[in-house]
Amino acid sequence: MAAAHGGRLVPAQAWVWGIPALAAVALYARTIGYGFVWDDQDLIVHDAVLQSGDWAQRLLQDFWQATGGGSGMWRPLVTLSFRVDGALAHGQAWTFHAVNVAALAASAALVARLALARGTPRVLSLGAGLLYATAPALSESTAWIAGRSDAFVALMTLAALVLSRTLRPAAGRVATAIAAALALLAKESALVLPLLLAADAMDAMDANDAVAGFSPGADAGAAADVSRVGSRRLAVAHTAKRPHASASAARRAWRAAWPSLLAVALWALVHRALVSGSSHPPSPGAAQGIAALVWAHLAWLAPWAPHSPLLDLWHAPGTATALLAWLALAGVAVVAFLCAQRRLPVLLPLALVFFPLLPVAAASLVESGVRFAERELALPVAGMALGAAWLGARAPVSRAWLARTALAAWVVLQAAAAWPAIGAWRDEESRIRRVASVRPRDLDALLGMADLLSSEGRAGEALAWIQRAEVVAPGSAAPLVARSTLAYRAGHTEDALALAERALALAPNDLAGGVVRVRSLVRLGRAGDARAAGDRLVAAHPDAPAAQGALGEARMASGDPAGAIAPLELASDHAPDDAGLAWDLGRAAIAMGQVERAHQAFERAAVAAPQWYDAWLAVADTRSRVRDQAGAERALARAASLPGAADGRVEALRRVLAQRAGR
Repeated sequence: MAAAHGGRLVPAQAWVWGIPALAAVALYARTIGYGFVWDDQDLIVHDAVLQSGDWAQRLLQDFWQATGGGSGMWRPLVTLSFRVDGALAHGQAWTFHAVNVAALAASAALVARLALARGTPRVLSLGAGLLYATAPALSESTAWIAGRSDAFVALMTLAALVLSRTLRPAAGRVATAIAAALALLAKESALVLPLLLAADAMDAMDANDAVAGFSPGADAGAAADVSRVGSRRLAVAHTAKRPHASASAARRAWRAAWPSLLAVALWALVHRALVSGSSHPPSPGAAQGIAALVWAHLAWLAPWAPHSPLLDLWHAPGTATALLAWLALAGVAVVAFLCAQRRLPVLLPLALVFFPLLPVAAASLVESGVRFAERELALPVAGMALGAAWLGARAPVSRAWLARTALAAWVVLQAAAAWPAIGAWRDEESRIRRVASVRPRDLDALLGMADLLSSEGRAGEALAWIQRAEVVAPGSAAPLVARSTLAYRAGHTEDALALAERALALAPNDLAGGVVRVRSLVRLGRAGDARAAGDRLVAAHPDAPAAQGALGEARMASGDPAGAIAPLELASDHAPDDAGLAWDLGRAAIAMGQVERAHQAFERAAVAAPQWYDAWLAVADTRSRVRDQAGAERALARAASLPGAADGRVEALRRVLAQRAGR
């Protein structure tokens, strides 16, 4: 029989947290074959600095520096993990996904371990871990690489709570301070960790000590098996003998929280020194809607919620809805107070459900554009799991089977709901299709799907999605922009220009419409008009790489390669898989005699479009110019294997290269 010894569990009880970890791995193992999706591209794949020898500078910058910064977020632990994962697998996605799965598995194990340490019976502690492992709300923070910031916060926070309970006081304080620091370096929501530690310390009921005969730091799983029904009466009686119980609870809370408070203070100082605040003004009415934002997130705790990648931008609710939400939060506070008075250990579950959402709600006060995101529920799910296990432990002995059956049924229901939600992160098409299926009137999803299909040459399918968008938003400029992009990619340049002009008449500062207009003018040979349009576009969107790229193309077309290099290089660095931008940059560099820069640009174009015959010829030419004859021959061989090689240019270039080498 398993027993507690020295504050640690003997291996015989490892199944309690081992099974939830294995369940998490089994549910998410398929994600190891997934690729980079959505923001993964900007944060990892396209971040040239992160891939370079200067990657360490990213640790001291805004988390979104690769896209221009201005978010006010600093998450160096996540950035460092991106660098390490990329180095381990040479940029392949599987290591990134494996780390996310491991983080969830460890967190599920810690939830079960924490439940044991809080006095929950073994079977119900196992149930708590399984509830966490299978929660569909965690699909975003696990199956999506960029969602790992929340996964890391949950892992470090749960580790802090377990270590605080299971280690001796001095070691526990050091361990919780370290865990708090790591959590803060993963995401700002860890600011509430001191409150969570305090809540858990106040939940350390004297009744458990009396029943089990050991300190709150020891494992209480065996004690809970001894007595579930009598613990509450014993706690009340014990408290009655201690008139200063509330003062003792406050001291206990302070001792648990102060090391993490110190970590928060140090983090705040460093954060303020390194990263400026958000550059987006808050939305009007945000203050009154904070409570509604919290409840809107918590709705995802239900398996039947519309689990999909990122929902709408949040908008402040009406006065009546906001008031009702505030009253509901006040009700939760009253319940927490009454439970504390009656010495019921539910403060931590309640704190885990609500406190981690406070930074999310507060973000709406300092910046606009706050979106609903399920990944914010990484810790609220843990609170739900602990609370459900505690309720099951309080069931009468005669009904214990019913509580356990209900818990098992909930786990199965969650796993069934999580399966399609996880599949949404397989690739970009799966992600957008999932959003559109859950929210069929989402204009961004409809047009995003059209753009993706259009870029893959699936024009007929793309047009069908654009037509759906026109039904959803008649008279909007966005579907017109999508039609103009589709026409441009199909080579119908006159139509593309006309559609772009119509869209810009409705939305003069639309970035995508402006880019199509500039590029269409270039293709039609109207270089002067294209350059003027490019200058206006960059003036309206000075930090947009797409605008810079369009301006670079226009300047190149107007015979100004010197002026084209800077904007083309900026745009190409942001979008290294855009073969057209890299090609134009290479042409501009050749015109200016910058052979090494041209060589790098043409290499990028050939990698991005490996079937592009002209790109490989350009690579061969520039490699020869930098005296890499072997590389030039390899590029010529690649060009000779492609359609179009029958035009004789491969052999003609080979003769030129031979003459160049002989000189």
